[in-house]
Amino acid sequence: MSAGKIDGVKPLTGHLNMSHVRINQIMGMALLSPSIQEDILLSDKIEIFLMPEYKLNELVREADWQKQAQIWQALLLEYSGQSAKAKTPSPYLA
Repeated sequence: MSAGKIDGVKPLTGHLNMSHVRINQIMGMALLSPSIQEDILLSDKIEIFLMPEYKLNELVREADWQKQAQIWQALLLEYSGQSAKAKTPSPYLA
């Protein structure tokens, strides 16, 4: 590692005390289209909070942003049915 730089995932895992799998998942989120990233980070849609992480990991595997958008809309629609069933709002929405 040179001054202020990390040369790979393995040194990063030690520096952040995280597993390499988790680091790769986080880095994969950068492959999502900007509009989906914005939706995840800034939206208060309860559907996003109900969506399991593995669904996002599947979405990351799609390279085409237009296809990602179609899949994302389908996921939001799928989990909107579950949001109607949710009794307690997410504490993250407060």
